[in-house]
Amino acid sequence: MPDDLVPYFDCDAPNNEGTTLYRDSSAASLVANALLELSTFVESAESERYYDANKSVRLARVVQHLFNSISDN
Repeated sequence: MPDDLVPYFDCDAPNNEGTTLYRDSSAASLVANALLELSTFVESAESERYYDANKSVRLARVVQHLFNSISDN
């Protein structure tokens, strides 16, 4: 998983130049939603951990979207 928490488009792709440029924001959305739902099923300390992870993934998607919008202009 990349540091920005938006997964690569193909986790099985060889780590060649160019294969790490493409990201799968849909997968990041699914993970964020799963983390949010998990946060409702566990006790408070663990719930907070899942909820915080959800916020991190959502923020990473926003940053990625903004970066892509700026670089496309």
